[in-house]
Amino acid sequence: MIMEWRCTWCGKPHDADDPPCDECGHHKFERAIEQLNESDGQDHGPVWACTECDREHQKHSPPCSRCGNAQLEKRQPQYDELDDLGGTSFVDVLEPKYAAGYLLVAVLVGSLALGVTGLITVPFVGSPDAPGHAESYGNLSLDSVEDAYVEELNDRRTAEDASAVSSGAALDDAAAAYNKQWVRSEYGDADDPTPRDAVNQHDPNCNSEITFAPHATSSETVENFDVQNESAVARGLQIFTLGDPNELLEERYDSIGVDIHVAPDERIFVTVFVCNGGAF
Repeated sequence: MIMEWRCTWCGKPHDADDPPCDECGHHKFERAIEQLNESDGQDHGPVWACTECDREHQKHSPPCSRCGNAQLEKRQPQYDELDDLGGTSFVDVLEPKYAAGYLLVAVLVGSLALGVTGLITVPFVGSPDAPGHAESYGNLSLDSVEDAYVEELNDRRTAEDASAVSSGAALDDAAAAYNKQWVRSEYGDADDPTPRDAVNQHDPNCNSEITFAPHATSSETVENFDVQNESAVARGLQIFTLGDPNELLEERYDSIGVDIHVAPDERIFVTVFVCNGGAF
């Protein structure tokens, strides 16, 4: 099929000099003989190519859909064997809208990996659960026992003319990380915990050296305590955890982190961190 006229703006072929163009609305045609490809029946007239990245467009509709350049120039299309493959090219995949998505996925995957390894703290990502009870035992809230433990310790500090210590979120997290790893190593095949790893993972920002006091009851289980009274349990645990009664009573401390965990055999694991400046 022979088309004798085409739009001078968008290059759309027409069979008569009868503006406006039904493609772009332009009112000027020029005489041109364009041979349609009889094999596919489609018009292979001029295309508009980006002057920056050479991406071809069927219409003069800047900006370029690939790079955003506002300059398009009219060219005759270049065909080669690769055109038969069709689909999205590698360069198309690198368009900004795709690149932004790939970058976001890479950041999320990297953050999750660092969170799992403990190099950074990521919400909802942390160490696997330890066997036993971390939040409660029966009607006994272990969080309340931890709070009562701090209150009992402060009563003892007051009796020694030392100022009270305050719970620090990062110190609590460090104590929990150490304590749970300790339980996993005792009742599974996990590695033994180290205080340095727990502290580095949660960075409590202490101004002084951190004192570390872990303890696990040997024969005494949670049933040896008055499990209806958090303060009584905390008071009983003070007897077992303070191997050196003076260690946690020194005036230089003002921050504390405590974690209490009941193991599967009902032994109680307690980890305490104290320092100066870590209560935030």
